[in-house]
Amino acid sequence: MISSKLSLQDISTTYTLIIISILCTYLAPPVIKFICFMVILFLYYRTKNDYIYLALLFFIISIPGELFYNRTEDIVKISILEISFAEMFTVTAFFKHFQMMRGQVRFPFKKAYSLYFTFILILIIYGFLFGMGLSGTWGTGLGAYRRIAKMIILYSLFLTIPVMIDQEWKMVKFVQLIFTFVLFNLILQIINVLYGVNFNQYLGGEKVGMIFDIRPTYGTYLSFIAFVMSIYFLNTGILNKKYLFIIMIASSLSIVVTATRGWMVSIFFIFILIFISNYKFNIYRYFKTIIPLALLFLLAYQFTIINKQLFYSYNRFLTLELILSGDLTAGGTSSRLTTRSVPVMNMFYQRPFIGWGFTTKAFESYDVHIGNQSMLMSGGVIGYIIFMLTISSIIYVIMKSKKKYGFNLVKAKYLYIFIIAIGGLFIIHSSSTDLFSYMAPTYGDQVYKIVFLAIFFSIVTTIINNLYNENEAKRIS
Repeated sequence: MISSKLSLQDISTTYTLIIISILCTYLAPPVIKFICFMVILFLYYRTKNDYIYLALLFFIISIPGELFYNRTEDIVKISILEISFAEMFTVTAFFKHFQMMRGQVRFPFKKAYSLYFTFILILIIYGFLFGMGLSGTWGTGLGAYRRIAKMIILYSLFLTIPVMIDQEWKMVKFVQLIFTFVLFNLILQIINVLYGVNFNQYLGGEKVGMIFDIRPTYGTYLSFIAFVMSIYFLNTGILNKKYLFIIMIASSLSIVVTATRGWMVSIFFIFILIFISNYKFNIYRYFKTIIPLALLFLLAYQFTIINKQLFYSYNRFLTLELILSGDLTAGGTSSRLTTRSVPVMNMFYQRPFIGWGFTTKAFESYDVHIGNQSMLMSGGVIGYIIFMLTISSIIYVIMKSKKKYGFNLVKAKYLYIFIIAIGGLFIIHSSSTDLFSYMAPTYGDQVYKIVFLAIFFSIVTTIINNLYNENEAKRIS
C-alpha cells in the first residue's frame, strides 16, 4: 500500500513549480512566460503524480497574496483571443485521462451533474436563439462567446479531477499540499495587514481592490477546503491530530482576517453543527495545542494594526445582528438585499418561468454578489428547481453511502461532514458571492469557482469510491 504521507520530494517539487511560475509570470517576457507554462503542462502530461500539478493549478487560481491575479489569463494571445493557463491545463487533463473517464472511475454524482449541465446547455442555446448580440465585448458578441467557451472547458474538471485523485493516498497528499498553502496564505495576509501591501506588489503587480481597502480577501477557496478536510481527518484518524488542529485554526483565522461575512458565517455554521453532532470532536482534548496558539494570538493582538483588523472583522460579523433585526443594509455596509437585489429581481419578474438564459440582457443584469437572485434571473423558477434537485441528489448519494458502508467502515460514519459543508457553501452563495448560479462562471475571474467546486466534489467522490472499494474487498474476503 502506498503511503499517504506527504514526502519532502512532493513538497519540494510543488514549491519549485510555484516559484518558477511566479518568476516566469512577473519577470519574464511573454515568450519565455509561454514556454515556461508549456513546459509545466508537458511535465504534467508525463507525470504520474497528478495531485502535484492539480495543487499548482489550485494555488494559482486562489491568488494568495494576489499572486497571479490577472497574470495567467493570456498565456496564449492571438489578436483578441486569449487562452488562460487554467484552460490549457484543463484541456491537457482531458486528453490525458480520457480513457479512464470512460468506465475506469466511478462517478457517484453522475445523475446530479448530468441534470445541472444539461440545463446549462439549454440556457446557452436559449441565449443564442433569443438575444445574444454579435457585437461588443462584455454582455454581447465575442466577449460572451469567449466566456461561455471558457466555462464549458473548465466544467470538464468535474470529470478529470476524480481521475487525478482516484486513490485515497493521492487525495490525502493533495489535501496536505493545500494545508501548506493555507499556512503560506495566512503569512501573506498578515504581511498585508501589517504593511498594507499585497505580496504581488513587491513583484511589480498592481494593487487589487479599492485604494483604502486593507482586507486580504484572497485564499478563501484554499481555506474552506482545508477547514473541512482538517475536521474530516481529525475524526477519521488520518494524519497527526495536533497538526490538523493547527490547520483548522489557521484556515479559520485566514477566513476571519478577510472580514467577509458570508465566509465567516459559513465556517462558524460548519464548526458548530459538527461540534454538537459529534461527541468525539471535543476541543478540550487538544488544549495542549490551544494554549500556545492562544498565547501567540494574544502576542499578535498587541500590534495595533492586527488589533485593528481583527476588530474590523468582528464588527463586520456583528452587522449580521442588524440584518436579523430588520436593517437589510446592515448599518449601511451591505447593499445586497436592497440596491443590488431590486434590478435583478425586476428582470426575473419579467421572465419567471425559465429566466433570461445567456442572453445579452442577462449578462447586463447579472450581479455576482447575489447568488439566489441571479440564479432566478438567469434560470427562472425551473432553473432554481433544477439546482435544488442537483444538490439534493448529491446529498442523497452521500447519505446513502454513509448508511451503506457505515456498518463496516468507520470512515463512512463521518460523511455527514460533507453534507454540512454543502450547507456552508450555500450560505456563502446566499450571502457573500454567487457560487452556484448558471451565469457565475461567466463573470471575469469568477470562472475559477468551477475549479474550487470541482475539487471539493471530487474529493468527496474519491472518499465514496474508496469506501466502495474497501467494502468490496471486505465482502470478498
